[in-house]
This record gives sequence, C-alpha cells and structure tokens, in this order.
Amino acid sequence: MKKLLSIVLVISLMIASLSVPVYAEVAQRETVLSKEQFANMLSSEYRPGYAETEEDLERYEYLSRYLANCKTPSHFVTMSSQNSEITDANEELSSLGFYVYSYEEPGISPMSDGGDIGLNSAIVMYDSYNNQWIVCGGGSWSTTNWLNDSPLSAYWGMPWAGSTQDLGGYDGVGVALYNTSGPAPTLVRSYAYVHDGTGNEKYFYNPMNLDTSRGVFFDYQDYIRVKDSYIVWANLTYMGYGFSALAVYTSSFANYHGRARTYYAHTWGSTNVTGVGVTTSGFNVSFSHNTNRFVIYQTGETVF
Repeated sequence: MKKLLSIVLVISLMIASLSVPVYAEVAQRETVLSKEQFANMLSSEYRPGYAETEEDLERYEYLSRYLANCKTPSHFVTMSSQNSEITDANEELSSLGFYVYSYEEPGISPMSDGGDIGLNSAIVMYDSYNNQWIVCGGGSWSTTNWLNDSPLSAYWGMPWAGSTQDLGGYDGVGVALYNTSGPAPTLVRSYAYVHDGTGNEKYFYNPMNLDTSRGVFFDYQDYIRVKDSYIVWANLTYMGYGFSALAVYTSSFANYHGRARTYYAHTWGSTNVTGVGVTTSGFNVSFSHNTNRFVIYQTGETVF
C-alpha cells in the first residue's frame, strides 16, 4: 500500500505539472517542489543499510540499461502493469524507489544526434531507499554508421568467431553539472555502462579526474566484435552501441542548484580522448588529434 501511494503521489505531481506554463517552471520548482520537500515526501521509503545489498545493485543495473536504450530485464517486466518491455517510465522507476525530480515527463527523449546518435536528456532523480540523489544520462547509436569508422568494415570475413578490434582510441560518456550554487555535495559512487545491443555489456567504475561536484565523465575503449567465423561484415557487433553514466550524491544535493547535460564523445582512426575540463556551460573534452572525433551534448538543459 505504501508503494502504491508513493507511485500515485509522483504520477499526480507529474500530471499536475502539465498545466504549468514554461515561463513559470523555475519558480514552481523553488516554491512548490523543491528538492528538499520532494525528498521529505518520500522519507518513509528509506531503508537503512540497503545500499550494501545485491538487490540495490540490480536496481542500478536496471537504471543503466534504461538510460542506454536497452530492453528491460525480464525480472523487472513483471513489476509493470502491462505486458510490454517498458510501460510508463514514471511508474516503472518509482516501483524501484527512483523518483524523477522534474516537471517534464522523463524518458528516452533524443535531444542531439551527432548525425547518428540518439542522446537523452540528463535526468535528476531521488533514490528513496537510500536517501541519495542521482544525476544520469545516456543514449545509443540510431544507425550502423559506426561501421564506417572501423578498418574491419572493408573485410568480408574474420578468421574466428569472437575476435575483436579496437575502433579508434577511447570514447567517453558523462553528465555535467554547471552554473551551480549552494554547498557542493559529496559523490557516493559513479559508473558508466556500455553495451553492444546483443546482450554483451561492460561497467566502468573509475571516472576521469575532475571536480566530482561538477559531474562525472568516463573514458572507455570501444571495439568491433565478430559474431561468427568467416561471415560478412554486416554481422559485426559494436561494443559502444549504447552507453550511460550515473553519478550518485549524498542527501545534501537537495541544497545544490544548477543545470545538467549529457555528453558523449566518439573517436576513430588514431584519435583518442585525452581529458575533460569543466566550463560555465558543461564539459570541454580534449582529444589527441583534431580529426576523426566528435563530441555531442544535450542541446537543452536539465534544471535542478
């Protein structure tokens, strides 16, 4: 019953927000639905020590897949009210104790594409089970044009199944916090998630060096993998097809304000991601060369 009431509470807040004019959004955030008030409304769901459990890890693995445009794992589908992979995003997330802090309906909403990429808006949410805040984002390739960046695309076959080859140097994904005010929150943990769209996946736990109160950015090696021996290049898979990044902060994040954006960087040839810096509008990603690379980011802003 408590879970049902919490779900109804969040959905009601989302529905009520639809009538709020865009120009009044920021004012409504501060006067009606501040982050501190939002967390207090959900305080009854707090579970001391829950962060150390296997179930908590599974919740965050699900969230990573959701952001990287993966299908919902089967054991989470049963929590849905309908027989579909993902029904109402608000209901699905809140059933796991994740509540999106926004007047906008959350979901997989492409904001930038870099020609071939669907990049999602950064999402700010409250983890009611652990009394923590999450800033996260991700996306995936909407085409197979990553093949054009690989020397393998010119071959009709490979000598053995499972062989791989790096696609350029490191890529990167992250979420930036900027134009911030208030006491800087403490980062509890962060990680990135990458998958190839066919069930293979990797997690990364060591972000690049920067002030974590301004976000996190991960670099990782993407690569091409052949599924079967002596096959056409169309059956190659790409570890880097989908990606996401999460930053988890302490409850003090409720008193921290600013804007957030999702970032993605891609390289090929001999180019590599070499660093990331913080600017007044997000991240500044640096590369080893001025060619064979691009970086895209959420064109709008997520206010928190």
